[in-house]
Amino acid sequence: MTNTATSFDTIEPILGEQDVDALVPIEERDDEGNLRMQCTTQGGQLHGLLLKSSESGKPLMQASFNRGKLQGRMTLYEENGLPAQTSEYREGLLQGQMRIFSQGKCISEQQYIHGKLEGKSATYDLTGQLTSVMHFVAGELHGVAEFYSQGECVRRANYKHGSLDGESLDFNRYGEVVQRSNYRANLLEGYFIRYWPGGEVMERTQYSQGTPVAPTERFDQEGTRVDRNFARPPLLERIKIFLRGD
Repeated sequence: MTNTATSFDTIEPILGEQDVDALVPIEERDDEGNLRMQCTTQGGQLHGLLLKSSESGKPLMQASFNRGKLQGRMTLYEENGLPAQTSEYREGLLQGQMRIFSQGKCISEQQYIHGKLEGKSATYDLTGQLTSVMHFVAGELHGVAEFYSQGECVRRANYKHGSLDGESLDFNRYGEVVQRSNYRANLLEGYFIRYWPGGEVMERTQYSQGTPVAPTERFDQEGTRVDRNFARPPLLERIKIFLRGD
């Protein structure tokens, strides 16, 4: 039996009335007669294995259905036939591990429960080096998140129910802290600090509910304050102070 449906989303409306328990094979072929899609239905719903292929005959998709809902593993493929994504389903919802690939290499691993991100999620570059590690609870970022460049951690932040909450640190390539900030419900709270190489404070601003509550303090690499709000006296005035012996 041949059918002209182009995706599994459009198969059900064109099936018509069928025996509820009968397994009906469906095929789609191109003008040259090459098989492009095959599946089975039961009671007008996808049921069993669905396979889709490209014009060159390479696989594009493989998925299993149970009474119209994704069940088990689904694999998507790139044009060259290499896997692009694998994921696990239960009753139509993501359940278990999802992996995303590029050029045949895994660049993302995630865990799902009842269709929502849960637990550890990690991403990688094409060399296999880690680029991020995050943690989720019920689909929201929750806990420590770390971001990497060339294998080195460049940012570490804390999240609570999807919002920045707690201390966030940024690092240079030598592992030194270059920026420190604190958040509460996604708003800056407390001191926002930038550092010179070596650890001396460069700038410091105090925040409350995302708004600065005092002018920014700036320091040179020797720790001397240099901002206008705490500027050194002009040269002539410093000479007068020196001569007075103050």
